[in-house]
This record gives sequence, C-alpha cells and structure tokens, in this order.
Amino acid sequence: MRTLINFLGMSFEVGQYKSGLDQSTKACRQFFHYLKDQGIDFVDHGDIQNPNIDQKVKIYSDSDLQSIEWSRYEAAYIKAREILSTPYPLLNWGGDHSIALATAGAFTSKNPEGYVIWIDAHADLNLPEHSMSGNLHGMPLAVLLNLNGIRTKYFKWLECSLNPAKLIYVGLRDVDLFEKNAIESLGIKTFQYKDIQKSGMKAVAEEILVMTSGNPVHVSFDIDSVDPRFAPSTGVPVKSGLTPNDLNILGEELLKKSNVRSLDIVEVNPELGTSSQVERTFLIAFNLLKSVFNNNYPGDNYDGISERDSREQFTQI
Repeated sequence: MRTLINFLGMSFEVGQYKSGLDQSTKACRQFFHYLKDQGIDFVDHGDIQNPNIDQKVKIYSDSDLQSIEWSRYEAAYIKAREILSTPYPLLNWGGDHSIALATAGAFTSKNPEGYVIWIDAHADLNLPEHSMSGNLHGMPLAVLLNLNGIRTKYFKWLECSLNPAKLIYVGLRDVDLFEKNAIESLGIKTFQYKDIQKSGMKAVAEEILVMTSGNPVHVSFDIDSVDPRFAPSTGVPVKSGLTPNDLNILGEELLKKSNVRSLDIVEVNPELGTSSQVERTFLIAFNLLKSVFNNNYPGDNYDGISERDSREQFTQI
C-alpha cells in the first residue's frame, strides 16, 4: 500500500551566515524519487517565499523583533493550518528552524490537546535579550511557549500558546544556561543525547508513546540532532549525536504507532559539503520521514511495496 503526504516548502533563511537553506526545498524535490520508490507520494503545495529579511539579521532585543516584517511567517501559518484540515499528514520542509513558529504554531492551534516532539541538538528556547547568537532559529519555542509574554506582544497572529506539558525534547546536547533554567522551571520533558546513550532509543520511544497516548503529534526534526559524521550538510553541527539507527527506532517503535499529523525537517543545507555529503544528509532526513509515515496514512487505492521489504535498500547510505 502506498502513502500520500502533503508537502509544503519553506526555505526560510534568517540569521544565517552560511547561505544555502533558501535552496533546500528545490534540492529536496530532486530527491523525491527516492521516496516514491519506497511507496510515498506527495501532494505538492508549493513554497512560501523566503521572508524579505536580511539573512544575516540578528535579534538581541524587543526592538529588533519589531523591525521585522512577519507576513511570510503568518502566510505559512495560515497555509499549514489549512492543509492540516485534510486527511493526509503534512511535511513542512525548511529552511531554518524558525519555520516552526508557523508549523508548530498551526498544529497547536488545530490540536490543542496534541504534543510537539522537538528532535534537536539545541533547545531553541532563547529570548532575544538572553541569546548569545541573536539567531531567530534559536528562539521559536520561546515564542510558542509565550515566555515573558513574547507571543502575545509581537506574534498576535499565533492564536494560542504551546503548553509546556505538551512539549518533549529528544537529543539535546548543546543548551544555553538560560534555556536549561527555563526547561527546569517549566518542567519540560527532556531526553538529552546522554540519556539516549544510557537507556537506548527504544526505551525512550516507548516512554514518549505512553506520554502522547494516541493524541495528535507534531514532530519538529532538526538535522543537526544527528551526528555530523552521518549528516554533515548543516550549518550548526554539534559533535556526536543521534545515529541513523536511532532515527529508525524512533520512527518504527514510536511514531508509526502515534497519530503524527505533521513533521518539520529543517536545516538541511544543499550548499554545504560535497555532493555525496549533501545526498547522505538528505537521505538521513528521508529515512526518518519514511519510518514515520510509510503505510501509516494509506492513500486511495494505493498498492505498492512494503516498508519492511525496502528498508535495507533505502538505509544503505
């Protein structure tokens, strides 16, 4: 049985010194045939254009936030909400992780009882005045959780906030002090990379499955959660990290058994590294996608190869 997925491109590139993310959705489409061979087809909803913002803009204050025109993010939010009303799941392809303002925001608005699983080396929980880098892609969860009222003050188009009890971190290994304190004070469930090393991904996945308990799920996957030896084509790599096997286990043991309504894949940069490294990075991302969705959401009269029959071929990267 084949699988049908909605696809929405958001090659947003904000606060980046290493350019190339604005080309990620174009490059992604060139790899669609890999997934088609695995029984996954797409309804392509096109791209939301890159925001009209200097790609090197830095945000260190509220005034910096007020200087940015947010219409493209709002457009992405509205479009994602619209697609989430369809029967089939949604893949949001970035761009940088700031797209989660729109994507996780849209999911939370449509599914207030739902959970957000944030797979990342970084917590992305900084407020402007606490950020060391000034990068917007290090702040989306601060906005979504409405830390210090930032959402209600500057992002009024986001209709509601994410409940911290509905957020689950997976794979963290590079977290600022402000973020550590915020995670602790908000009681956010966190599986750091060292926890996964100790307990194994299967145990972590089973615990998350109990927590989410069949509720709608949004997965926000940053490729830098993966060890850069396996996924090198990203702008903010962090030593060590998840392995392809970890992602397979997470997908097969947890996400295929959950009601995954949408998935972000972000920070895959087709202009960093050799062509072989770029291909390897894309295939790592696609492998998670395949594990999450293949045969989970059947299309109309789709007959094709099984996920189990094709796994070995697809994971030889």
